[in-house]
Amino acid sequence: MSESNFNYAFRIIIAISLLCIIPLRQLKVEFNIENLLPIGNPESELYCKFKEEFHTDIDYGALLVILENDGGIFQKTFLKKADSLANSILKFKNVQKIYSLTNSSFISFNNGEFNARPVIHITEPEKYPDDSIHLFNSPEYRDLLISKSGKAVAIVVFSSPDINGLQKKGLLSQIKEKIAGIGFDKAHVAGKIQLESEANRNIKIGFIISLFISILFNGLLLYLKFKSLRLIIWFVLGVILSCAWTLALMSFFHVPVDLLTCIMPLILSITCLLVFSLILKHRTDLIVPNFGIDQGALQAKRRSIIFPLVSIGILTLPVFSLMMVNIGSLKNFALYTGIGMMFSIFICQGLMQMFLHHSWSKYTQLFPEFKTSGSVSTNRQFNLAVKSKIAVAILMFGFVIGTIFLISQYGVRKFIFVQSPEMINLTEDDQFMENEFYGLRPFELILSVKDSSITFRNREVLKQVEAIETYLRDSFGVAYLISPISLFKGANKAYHGGSNSAFILPESQEEINLYAENIMQTQYADEMQRYLLQDGTKLRISGRLHNVSRDEINKRKEQLNRFLSQGMNAYSLGWEFTGPSVLFDQLPYFLLRKLALALLFAFLIMMFITYYLVRSWRLVFICSIATEVLILMQVTILEAFDIHLYTFSLIVLYLLFGFGIYRIIHNILNRQAVQRRWSDSEELFMTTGNLSRRLEVIVNLILFTICFAMISSAYEAVVQTALLVIFFLISSLFVHYVVLPLLYNSYFINGKTKLGKKQ
Repeated sequence: MSESNFNYAFRIIIAISLLCIIPLRQLKVEFNIENLLPIGNPESELYCKFKEEFHTDIDYGALLVILENDGGIFQKTFLKKADSLANSILKFKNVQKIYSLTNSSFISFNNGEFNARPVIHITEPEKYPDDSIHLFNSPEYRDLLISKSGKAVAIVVFSSPDINGLQKKGLLSQIKEKIAGIGFDKAHVAGKIQLESEANRNIKIGFIISLFISILFNGLLLYLKFKSLRLIIWFVLGVILSCAWTLALMSFFHVPVDLLTCIMPLILSITCLLVFSLILKHRTDLIVPNFGIDQGALQAKRRSIIFPLVSIGILTLPVFSLMMVNIGSLKNFALYTGIGMMFSIFICQGLMQMFLHHSWSKYTQLFPEFKTSGSVSTNRQFNLAVKSKIAVAILMFGFVIGTIFLISQYGVRKFIFVQSPEMINLTEDDQFMENEFYGLRPFELILSVKDSSITFRNREVLKQVEAIETYLRDSFGVAYLISPISLFKGANKAYHGGSNSAFILPESQEEINLYAENIMQTQYADEMQRYLLQDGTKLRISGRLHNVSRDEINKRKEQLNRFLSQGMNAYSLGWEFTGPSVLFDQLPYFLLRKLALALLFAFLIMMFITYYLVRSWRLVFICSIATEVLILMQVTILEAFDIHLYTFSLIVLYLLFGFGIYRIIHNILNRQAVQRRWSDSEELFMTTGNLSRRLEVIVNLILFTICFAMISSAYEAVVQTALLVIFFLISSLFVHYVVLPLLYNSYFINGKTKLGKKQ
């Protein structure tokens, strides 16, 4: 390539990088938990239909503000503060309404006259004893707005359904500032908005940490291999520009940075490391003085750099294949990370060409280890594997038998599902909600009538719904129950003078019809619409559960199904579970199937490209066998050590498998390329192999150290992911240093050499 072409390519890189500044200024960091839910499967379609029919966006966007008082809630000072906070929040922009004890009333009708009695007489302490008795005998308020200990009250804040991320952040900041300004013994904020706000902050920190560690770790590896600080500067520039280009593209198409994007710097950094290493190794191979390659030969072979770059391009296939998984966040991650890897290849190639062009006279000084002539150590692990092939075969046979035994005993899916709660370590606010306000896990049950002649305004049908609610409360463990039953009971209480004993279903169908009509003319009309369809054919029961395991939830569902099957025959009612928690429970199942298909698709394409590059079905067969061994070992280890796969760790495992397959292919391609170029000289091949092994030992030692540090984490998901990576590294080392040499030696004979030994 001429000097003008070098300068031209470099100018393009600089120009595009400068243009990236414009869209980067508009880059958004926005985490939406629903973007992690599957798209297009029956459970997702049911949930989308459920949200549309029952208008649940306002419910899932609700924010709970919990106020504690050490002396109990019936203290004038505390109640005045709580009332002041509630009134202030109600005036905030994007707040539709609030529920609070301090601005609620007991409504009643006596002889046709409307009466509204405050739930708590804030300014009249002498009435607190009566208020206390009345309140704690009123389940419609007691079960929803007061903690179990009776020392905390909740303010439920309903924001606008179409509020965006910036407005959510502003509302949350306003509420927290107001709480701090008023001053309470303790205050907690929980809800989807709080979760997303905390996640957005962690995403920013996580992306920066991921970028820093990636540059530090991979830059160190590059320095250990090539001993050049100037080269590290170009490497750092390549990683930063690759990330900048990718983020600018995301911003241009209005795709926000989310949780999975934090992995992107690591993948792009590895891609840059591979490009730098392969180009430098390729060029070094061509200029080793001992083998007499002159500048003319070097100029003639410059085009052959395409071969190693294509081998790096293979690594993008597992990433792009993730787009087969119908999860919004994962599809965006796959698309833009894959494009980012292509950016990395282009940018790093251009930077390396500039580096080599302007440093050519000093280039060979960077690699003193390649100037040494004479004998070098033999390829020990290859010879050891060949000599121990019987032992290796017995070991692999043992893996197969062990896997079959474990699957037959426990089932292949045992290790997929988390046996403990998904959220192991809760924040202080979440822990308080879990202990004092009936849990964090949302519960949603849809009931429907199959007979068009009846509706959920029929009293006998409502009695069955009430029986279901009783079962959910007493046996299933659902609290914070809300349904049309609550509204009908509240209306019946109001029309009977506010007596707590009247908080029951109306005694006649006429009363139910009257109350249903009157409710739709009050402020509670929107609540009725969120829990009962207008035609009365579907009814919603919502509540909260404690954070229990998936196994426990599945057992309770089976018991509930049996109860419903036995008791619903009279009116042919149907029932369906839905809600975000149901979808997250199904997510590992969904991910496993989709990731397996994506990995298979990527593997087949990678094998096809491998055949195109090496023109040998025998080598493709070797790659296939080695990949199967790697997967088999990992499954066996997961089964044997009972490692739990979380949603995130499933994605990590997929990426590990993708990189593992790439390493197997790269191993084959590298040996083929070396043998073709240096058919008369094994010394360079051996030296390169020894250097690579020394570097790989360093890499694995560092990774093992990081993973062992992660094992000490308080978060079980982090611990399980660290164990997953450790065992994968062990499996990968076994495949590369035992299985591959054995397969290569047994199946590939080029007529002159047999893997490190002259025939």
